[in-house]
Amino acid sequence: MTDVLFFEKDGLTYAKGFFNQEGCSFYALEGYADLLYEKLEELGVLAPYSDTPTYVEELAELPGGTRCPPATP
Repeated sequence: MTDVLFFEKDGLTYAKGFFNQEGCSFYALEGYADLLYEKLEELGVLAPYSDTPTYVEELAELPGGTRCPPATP
């Protein structure tokens, strides 16, 4: 199972994060890594995973889709 987080600002999805059995992987658009780190710290997202491998990569384009799928009724 993989959980996906989307990070948005002003209508732009600037980062995505994945929590799975291998650790935490985050992908940020180039120039947005600092904003991602600020948001992760503000939310306390990484605190419970302090002993889990964490990977952050800046890319020109985010992998996969950039929006959460719509909720199904």
